[in-house]
Amino acid sequence: LGVHTPIFPFFYRYIPTFDLFQAPVRWHLWTVFGLSILAGIGVSAWGRGVVTKQWARRALVGSLGMLIVLVVLLSISMGGQTLAVLIRALIGVAVFLPLAAILTLTQPPAENPRYGRWMIAVLVVITVDLGIASWGLNPTTFGENRVVREEAHSRSYLSKRQVDDITFSQFFRFDNYQAPFNLDSLIRSGLPNANIYRRAPMLNNFEPLLVGHFARMIELIEAHPDPELLLQAAGVTSESDLRVWFAESVCWHETQTELEAALVEPNWNPYRQMHVLGDAGCPQVSESSEDATVTLTDHVNTVTISVNAPQAGWLYLADTDYPGWKATVDGEPVPIYRANLMFRAVQVDAGLQEVVFRYEPDWLAPALLITVVSLVVLLFLFRLAD
Repeated sequence: LGVHTPIFPFFYRYIPTFDLFQAPVRWHLWTVFGLSILAGIGVSAWGRGVVTKQWARRALVGSLGMLIVLVVLLSISMGGQTLAVLIRALIGVAVFLPLAAILTLTQPPAENPRYGRWMIAVLVVITVDLGIASWGLNPTTFGENRVVREEAHSRSYLSKRQVDDITFSQFFRFDNYQAPFNLDSLIRSGLPNANIYRRAPMLNNFEPLLVGHFARMIELIEAHPDPELLLQAAGVTSESDLRVWFAESVCWHETQTELEAALVEPNWNPYRQMHVLGDAGCPQVSESSEDATVTLTDHVNTVTISVNAPQAGWLYLADTDYPGWKATVDGEPVPIYRANLMFRAVQVDAGLQEVVFRYEPDWLAPALLITVVSLVVLLFLFRLAD
């Protein structure tokens, strides 16, 4: 009951996991899970006895009568909009209850050749029921499946306060769960994963499980009164797709505390110098230097960058440094350094070079081998069963 009782607010503040959901209705997930288990048990014990068929006939007649009454009530708009919602829900029950009764009355013995066709009919009814129940709740699957195609976007970021304000004040309000809104405006709002519809890059990651250094970077951004430099280092700018550049200098820090302190220095220039863990010192950045030419091409698991550097330095990619990424410079493997707490950087020489970041996790080959072996063993066991 939300704010109308002290129960859920208490759980929300003091009991772990309750703050994962915006409203107590989400805890009906447990109810749905329990009902799903009971439904499976019920189907497994679906009987054919005399008493079962008697109740099935009564349910068939009663549900048909209920359906007629509900349709009449809905047609005369009796009870207003609130009651109409309930009537439509009951109509759904009144439609599927006769189908369940008919399936009960027509169930053949398990050894009958028609039993397989009866099972198919059960699966069809269940599938249609689930589809109707999900209609409108999953627009990517049912109804309006849309991708808003627009011009290239710059990477954006929403603070936690902005996310909460947009989410709970504009679209998913606590005081009215049925508050109407326009789907296009929701897609353009930048809310969790809505940017995927627009193919728009965001620094935000709304998954509950985050990489540690990514989560720490977001904490620094949220805590800083003026996080402009941190956002620049993360590729959040007004320029479209500015997430890679040439940096002439690296400042090495022996501890992460020192590194984080350097990231919030007001005189730091993210486009000229990076901060990395290490003990090689912190050279001064030159007053002026010639700009490098950098172009980037994205593929599914590959980022290809062409860089024409005026001098030896570092190529910086404002993408999360995640295990499994490997880098090459002109085809030669090179190490990836974690720069500015969470991003990727590689050393490059002066001149024109091609840098390729490719996602090739070490577990991929063993996982593929295990899958192939498992399939072979499975086919062998099926053969033995025959």
